[in-house]
Amino acid sequence: MQFDDIVKEIGGFGRYQIVLVMLVMFPQILISIQALLPVFILSNHDHWCQIQLEKDALKNNVTSYIEQNHFGDIKSYVTLNTSQCSVDVFINGTNNTQTDVCSSWTYDTRELTRSPISDFNLVCDDAVLTQHASMVFLGGNLFGSFMLGSVGDTWGRKIVMYIGAILLFGSSLANAWSVNYIMFVTLRFISGAATISCIGSAMIIVFESVDSDHRSHAAVAVELAWCLGEVILSGAAYFLRDWRQLQIAVSSPGVLLFLYWFLMPESARWFLSKGNGKEAMRIAQRAARVNGKTIEIDIRKVNLQHHQSKHEITPVFKSFRLLFRFTVVLILWFVLALSYYGLTFSVGRIGHNVYLDFIIYAVLEMVAYISCLFINTRFGRKPLNVGAFLLAGVACVASTMVSLYAGGDNGWLIITLSAIGRMGVSTVFANIFVYTSELFPTTIRSFILAVCNVFTRLGAVIAPYISAMSTDNELSNTSLTFGVLSLVAGVLSCFLPETLNTKLPDSMEDIQTVTENVDEHQTKTNQISGGTSSQHS
Repeated sequence: MQFDDIVKEIGGFGRYQIVLVMLVMFPQILISIQALLPVFILSNHDHWCQIQLEKDALKNNVTSYIEQNHFGDIKSYVTLNTSQCSVDVFINGTNNTQTDVCSSWTYDTRELTRSPISDFNLVCDDAVLTQHASMVFLGGNLFGSFMLGSVGDTWGRKIVMYIGAILLFGSSLANAWSVNYIMFVTLRFISGAATISCIGSAMIIVFESVDSDHRSHAAVAVELAWCLGEVILSGAAYFLRDWRQLQIAVSSPGVLLFLYWFLMPESARWFLSKGNGKEAMRIAQRAARVNGKTIEIDIRKVNLQHHQSKHEITPVFKSFRLLFRFTVVLILWFVLALSYYGLTFSVGRIGHNVYLDFIIYAVLEMVAYISCLFINTRFGRKPLNVGAFLLAGVACVASTMVSLYAGGDNGWLIITLSAIGRMGVSTVFANIFVYTSELFPTTIRSFILAVCNVFTRLGAVIAPYISAMSTDNELSNTSLTFGVLSLVAGVLSCFLPETLNTKLPDSMEDIQTVTENVDEHQTKTNQISGGTSSQHS
């Protein structure tokens, strides 16, 4: 008997599992808000040279120029033409123009009363620092992925989740009092690392506690919480145009995360994999009691056929089939994050109503997750991956074509196609965690997901710089990049096996068994197809 049989006996998706999912949804909302804050506070803040502060220096420079060139005493001697980063000084009565670089700025307060851009003067030569600030949160995600892999399988899912939750609350709230750019990006980095440790471990607990028939339900519910966070963020950003007030408002609810040590259980499957059958039995009995079930089997007698071994990952690299599967999965996670965050960050740069556009993105993302639940449970993980990636690729490439070749004002058409592209990517996001979990066994699942997270964060780290290419109300540069990559990912997904209605593998032996069964099923299917074809011919 495998552990999945125990999960079904205690109630594969009963009240206990539903409570677990609801507990995970709350930090997911907070993480969504923190991850996407740059769309509203770091995308753009209109500014121009602050003439009053520059005036004395300009006069001194011009006076020196006049004396050196013997122009005499010119009382009304300059005309100032300002831009965002410089002031052109035209000397009246001559053909001489002097350009001075600004050292201080005035910021437009109609859209944003205050932002990190205005507080830390992230403009002109320092404008690239806004991309760095967006990147550093995602770089923190990358660091957190390493922590999740190295600690999650050893110390347990719960402790890693709790440490991440507390760090998320503390760093995000403290950021509202950042006094300089270094403090701001440092706290963003800590928040980024904390999010992965928190949600990654929490999701593993959920997937190891839910039966195979309902893993997609759990994944979609958590992803819908992400969308709810997007809607909350858009509304909060609309009413709170001071970034510090916004940061406090969206971070303060995280104080409830302190309660999670008492609310969130450890994974019984993890306890059993560590040889601690007593604790595994206690958690299973508690789950059965909450679900109104009785567990007749002693979970301590269930053989997972393994204990955690640091060398058990080596068979992945010895088998071409498993290595190819692993490589494809890593590419898919990379493309997902690059496309998702790139398209999202581009919203704040293309000149439309960022609040309305963001809501449209969130609503379409919700549609994607709900449709994922229908397709995932009826047609399988593989068709969903292939179809959604191809949809995203076609939509993004079409957006590029419209931007480059269609005449007239096509801004809303470009936004719509980009939103459809993001919807396709979001659909895969709802599927990929479940799919990857079902492709690899319990012994290395946390490690595999951590490596996938590393590749995800590599894609996410690059995304802000690509999205910065979206200028002049166009998405052509970014959409073409994301479209081509999504099409490639869709083709690669064709080479992965289907895992719908399969038991969650606990060991490398289980992976081999599933692979052999899939091959046998495909062989029989091919034989039947061949026989049918010969009859028709």
